[in-house]
Amino acid sequence: MLPYAERILKLANEALSEVASLQPYEDYLSIGSLNAIWTSTLEPILKEYHYRYPQIAISTKTGHSSDVIQYLLDNMIQIGIVYIPPSLPNFEVIPTWEDEIVLVCKAGDSVTAATHIDARELRNLPLLYVNWGPPFDEWIRQTLPRNYVPKLHVDKAELAIDLVKEGLGVSLLTRSTVKADLAAGTLKEMVIVGSKPPKRSAYIVLPKDKKNKPSVEKWLSLMKEFGYSI
Repeated sequence: MLPYAERILKLANEALSEVASLQPYEDYLSIGSLNAIWTSTLEPILKEYHYRYPQIAISTKTGHSSDVIQYLLDNMIQIGIVYIPPSLPNFEVIPTWEDEIVLVCKAGDSVTAATHIDARELRNLPLLYVNWGPPFDEWIRQTLPRNYVPKLHVDKAELAIDLVKEGLGVSLLTRSTVKADLAAGTLKEMVIVGSKPPKRSAYIVLPKDKKNKPSVEKWLSLMKEFGYSI
């Protein structure tokens, strides 16, 4: 009963915050997404939105795809950007971009000196495992032995990047999350030959009755300016 009561209290506080935020502002926008998407993709869009629309109050929420969908169901956010889309009758789901999953290692690491590797050889590497959900998890089950257990399983891409940089192993990560490190030369890509990981699709999810809200329209328009499909 206590978790239920805490959730009701949290929803009530969110509603009060939204009402309060409108006092000095003309509109309000709350967006939810995954930490990896915030840091690799949405941060520059959020900054531009903040500067361009000073009359709109903004709040962000972070969680797994399932958390973000629950935020939408609880009316705590108006826009969710997730990797796993829901099937809900009152929500619009918009495929927005695809992200490659690439194998990276520490630059200059002698253990992983190869520039190409067959997917079947992943079992022989010190893999820092991040599960990107379906269809990636299906691909990894088909690629690795049935009894394979990763020595180190992490649930945050940023942590995996830090550990790879320290030389603990290699990791399969979305290109957007490692783009800056690849460009800076702190990480190196090992090109997978043979069966490649499936691309990771990202989706905008929003209530159909909120799509025409001015603050939501402005966010979607700004994403278009940044080159994303809406």
